[in-house]
Formats: sequence, C-alpha cells, structure tokens
Amino acid sequence: MSATEQRTDSSALRPSIGRLVMGFWVSEEKWLAYLLFAVCVSITLGGVYVAVWANKAGGSLVDALVARNWATLFPVLVLNFLLALATPVLMIIGSVFRQLLELRWRTWLTRHYVERWTQANHFFELEREGMLGNADQRIAQDVAQFVDITLNNILNIIQVVVSAVSFGVVLWGLSGELSFSVFGLALAIPGYLLLAAFAYTFGQLAVVHWAGKSLIGLNNHKQTVEAEFRFLAMRLRENAEQIAFYRGAETEGQRLSGAFMRVRSNWVAIIRRTCRLMFARDAYSEAFSLLPLLLAVPRYMSGDISLGDVARIRGGLGGPAGGAFGAMTGVLSLFVQIYPTFTLWLALVNRLRDFSWAINKLDAKPNGFKLQRGGYRLICRDVHLLKPLGQPLLRLRSLEISQGQRWLIKGASGRGKSTLLRAIAGLWPHGSGLIRTPSHWQVMFVPQRSYTPTGTLKAALCYPAEAAQFSDAQCEQALRDCRLPQCAGLLHEEAAWHRKLSGGEQQRLAFARLLLQRPNLVFLDEATSALDAETEIAVYRHVLAQLPATTIVSISHRPALDSLHEHVLDLDASPPFSFNHPQREGASGYSF
Repeated sequence: MSATEQRTDSSALRPSIGRLVMGFWVSEEKWLAYLLFAVCVSITLGGVYVAVWANKAGGSLVDALVARNWATLFPVLVLNFLLALATPVLMIIGSVFRQLLELRWRTWLTRHYVERWTQANHFFELEREGMLGNADQRIAQDVAQFVDITLNNILNIIQVVVSAVSFGVVLWGLSGELSFSVFGLALAIPGYLLLAAFAYTFGQLAVVHWAGKSLIGLNNHKQTVEAEFRFLAMRLRENAEQIAFYRGAETEGQRLSGAFMRVRSNWVAIIRRTCRLMFARDAYSEAFSLLPLLLAVPRYMSGDISLGDVARIRGGLGGPAGGAFGAMTGVLSLFVQIYPTFTLWLALVNRLRDFSWAINKLDAKPNGFKLQRGGYRLICRDVHLLKPLGQPLLRLRSLEISQGQRWLIKGASGRGKSTLLRAIAGLWPHGSGLIRTPSHWQVMFVPQRSYTPTGTLKAALCYPAEAAQFSDAQCEQALRDCRLPQCAGLLHEEAAWHRKLSGGEQQRLAFARLLLQRPNLVFLDEATSALDAETEIAVYRHVLAQLPATTIVSISHRPALDSLHEHVLDLDASPPFSFNHPQREGASGYSF
C-alpha cells in the first residue's frame, strides 16, 4: 500500500469534528435534547430582547434627567428596575436548563466511549499495541470538558448572531449619515457607527489570533504531560510494596520530579503565551475605549441626537453600561474572548478523535487467525504464532482437546505458552491458523495475577458474574474449599481487595471463582505461582475433583503438577510434542 493510500485509510478511520459533535443529536436521546436546547435558545433570545429594551430605557432615563421631567422619570425608573431584575432571573433559569442538557450529553457520550473501549477487549488491545495513552482520562475528563465548552460555544454563537442583528439595528438607527468632505469631495457614510463596530472587532480578532495561536499546541501537550505525571503517581501507589522492597523510592521520586518538570515547563509556556494574549487584547481595548464617544460627538453637536442617545451609544451617564456600541463589539468580540478556550476545545476534540481512530483501527485490523465457534472439542490447526514485529514464535501443527481432559503446557520462558492461550482467547492477532472452540463452552482464563475488583469481597469472588447469582453459603463454601476460611465472614465488607489480600490469597480467590462459576474450559497460566507446594497441590486436587467435566489447560514450571494432568504439550520440542502422562494414562505418546 502506498503512503498516500495509508494516509487516506487513516483519515477514513478518524471521525470528523462534525460527526463527533452531532453523535448525540442524532441518537435516541435527540428529542428530549432538542426540547432542552429549544428552551435554552428561547431564554437566550429573551435575554437579548431584555438587553435591547434596557438600552432604549436607559436612554430615556438620561433624557428624563436632562429635562428634569418628574412625570416621565418615575415610570422610566420602574421600567429600568424591572429590566435589571429580569436579567439575572433569565440567567439562572438558562443555567439550570443548560446544565441539564449538558448532563444528558455527557452521559450519552461517556456511555458511548465506555462501550467502545470495553467491547471486544479494545481496552486490552490498545494497551498491548501502545496505540493510545491515557484512555481513562479521555473518558473521565476530556468528554466532560468537550461537552461543556461545545454547548457553551453553540449557545454563545446564537447569542452573538441575534445580538449582532438586534444591536446592529439600534446602531444603524442612531448613526444616521456621517457627511464630510475630503479635498473638496463631499462624502457620506450611512450607518457609520455599525461599520466602525465591525472594523474595531475584526482588528481585535487579528491582534488576538497573532498573540495566542500557539496556545492550541500547548494546551494539547498539557493534556498529555498532565496524564503522564498522574499515571506515574498512580503506578507508585499501586506498586508501593514492590518499590519499597527494591528500595526504589529515590528512583521513583526522580521519575515523578522529571515528569512534573515537563508539566511545569508546559505550564510556564502557557502562562507566557496567555499573558501576551491578555496584554494584546486589553491594550487594544483601552487604546480605543473613547472611540464610541468620539464617533457620537459629531451627531450630538449638530443636534441630531440627544444626550440620552449618546448614552445609548457609549454607555455611562446613567445609561446602560457599555451602550449599544459596547454591546455590539462585545458580542462580535466573543470569539476574541473565548480564543483561549477554543484552543483547549480543539485539543480536546483531537484527543477524542484520536480515541475513536485507535478503536476504529483495531476494528479494521484483521485477526490473522481463523477463529471459529462450534463442535465439541478445542481444535488448533496449523497455528503459527508471531511476535508483534513479525518474528516467528511458535508453530503448532495440530492440537485437539476434549471435554473433561487435563492438559499441561510446558516450555522454557519465551517459547509462547501464554501467547498460545491469548491466541485461543482471541487476544493475540499476530499469526495464522485455525482455532475452534465449542460454542456452548463457557471459558475462563486465570492468569498469574488475577484481577480483583474493589468493592465487597463477594462481588470480587463472583466476578465477572453478578454477586446476586450466588448465595452467601455457596461463596463461603468455595472460600473454605480453597483454604480461605478467614475470608468467609467478610463477604459483605468493602475494601480494595487487591491490596488487602496477599498474592497467594488472591490466587486462591481466583480458584474459588472457578468452583462457583463451573466453566467448561479453564486456562490456568502460572495461576499457583504464589502458593507453597502443599497448598498448590491441595487446591488443584479440590478443583479437579469438584469440576470433573471441566477441561483444564495449565501452564506451569513446577514438576509437582505433572501427575495431575493427563496430557502434556512440550513446546521445547521441535516440533512441539504432545503425550499422555505415564502416571495417568500410560506411556504411549504421539507427535503433533
């Protein structure tokens, strides 16, 4: 495939910004979302209407004061008071509905990414391939910030458009026509106040873009370095005992300090760029602060407008703060004000698009193995395992495992024992060959370090099934059978059991799971490495006795387990050699 084709395929797997934004709005949540959005827009329009009305009422108040007209002043004061009261009320109501809509959007998008992350073992494959860093942060933090900023910006843009039209009409009416002559040539500019507002805003936008464009990359990098620092701290907490045994505190401290220095350097760069941006923005605003007054003076001095109209244009003098010119430039300069937020939003969008791209790439990547479900035996035919970079790892011509058999896979480290189990589980795509498992078989994999979730001990014991599927009596008996009687009375105690239980206790807990769930096929990958020899044999024998119909495939380096298995697959032989264990079914052997 050419480089151009590869780039095209990669682009096709990356969702567009529009698709990322619109996913929620075309989902099953769309009708309630549209209703909440309509309420938010209506409140926004109401706020603009109140602002325009307040601008007119403020001008009337100034004119009433100038005229010393008590009959006009009182009703105008009441109107200004009511309009001032309406503004915060609308803001509060709008905030409530906006947050309700934001919550529903975030809930939908979080579920979407959680489902995609957890389905088909994507979470495992992303880590294995190293395709994406900090997937948890993208779901927990980036989604929330993306929804918040996107919704605010959409509503702000609607407010900008409506306010620009409304105050544009006000400015056009107050502008009249500015007439002057240049070198004897008579010129007239209609609506000059409106044109000046546009020119002022576009100039401000150009200045701010020049000063702050580098913030996009810095904010993107900020998410990465913050996540790396948090990940190292989390690893230190999770592996505290091992690090303490290694006397690795100083090394870990140096690694954390180095990671934080990258956070600090990025933060300093953001501070510098933000200061430059704020200085450019505020300096521009102050330099032109008297512009609306200077533009209104010619019309006022000629008697075309009143002092109240000047207050409506410029603000102050008892009129509305900011005036129509300030309101117009304010809504137009919204893009200037949110520029730093926009740079963060763009970084969040790219991180979420990268998340979708990585998962789409996994879905599009073919599994080299032909995985089938059916029959009554586990069958491997012409299985060729490869390392991630394509180097050969293991070739297995044929292997058939029937229900109820006990198999032991032996071989030196690095021969592909665990990789073979991953391929059978569909977790290893590198290689080729046929792997068929019976469709009605429930399969469980017990690795050297089993996952022990936080919560009640019963939930950890019953994982991945629901705790309600098993009675307390069943759970207590399973714990006693696996030599965990001290845990039988702790079923409903909540704790971080992966820290509270020792390595050997966690391995016995994994065997207790087998007794509860009674799968058809079990793969045990060094599942008793933390147990002493006597406990290992006792637990194994109990599981074999309690699950006579369960097919068990073990990986172990301990000779003591040989006699507990009927069949042995020796991966050190070339080709791998399978035989019946002499202590179980005689000494006849045959090559695969």
